[in-house]
Amino acid sequence: MATYMIGDVQGCFKTLQALLEKIQFDETRDTLWFAGDLVNRGPDSLGVLRFIASLRCPYQVVLGNHDIHLLAVYENIRTSGKNDTLEEVLTAPDAKMLMNWLRQKSLVHIDEEKKAIMVHAGVAPHWHLKDLQVNAVMAEEALRSLHYRDALKKIFADRDSDLKQAVDVLTRIRFCFQNGELDFKNKVKPSSAKELMPWFSLLNETWNEYTIFFGHWAALNGKTDRPNIIALDTGCVWGGKLTAYCWETQQKISVEVRDDVKKHQF
Repeated sequence: MATYMIGDVQGCFKTLQALLEKIQFDETRDTLWFAGDLVNRGPDSLGVLRFIASLRCPYQVVLGNHDIHLLAVYENIRTSGKNDTLEEVLTAPDAKMLMNWLRQKSLVHIDEEKKAIMVHAGVAPHWHLKDLQVNAVMAEEALRSLHYRDALKKIFADRDSDLKQAVDVLTRIRFCFQNGELDFKNKVKPSSAKELMPWFSLLNETWNEYTIFFGHWAALNGKTDRPNIIALDTGCVWGGKLTAYCWETQQKISVEVRDDVKKHQF
């Protein structure tokens, strides 16, 4: 019996299958945590969604920025980008069911027994545990409500709303300035970012008690400078690898991409 934390799949269904085969995933015994960005850029987002939604084992999914983008595109609140690969999902006969399933997912998963947290992108350095919970619950309740379309509009259009700010942190954060001010523009390696620091370099003492798992930042290639901050995105959709972390062994297991994807130099 094992718990595996898995990085950004982004529609790379063949690679996900290969990873699960490598870890000898047993649906009757194991648990899976997915770090968000299940969809987009890869060739089979529909296969990924259908597979995870049908799992019989315990599993957790936290929403990533691409997942929320998909919800907004489906509701005609956003238009597809030139690099999106979402059409098969949008036109699928079970699209409405999958979108309803997706918007019920969490923004943060906290396991107090393990003292482990999963979030797609990260947490604000000045947040404490209560701040994380309050912001996550606010966003989750908004997306699960009957008025979720209004929530999606706020997330993508109302730059001053508390909802947008919370979702931006949880699904898009990478860098901060040394004073803790957040930056959402830069996507480069930390070594290339002038006057900026990774969000996890400034975390307060609250987070010393937890292991935090996150995806989103392929340029890190799964590496951070803190042993309790575990980066899981190793650039599968860019021609890299898909990575899982086994909680019981504290080891990472990766497979090379199996899907037809665009090669990218981080």
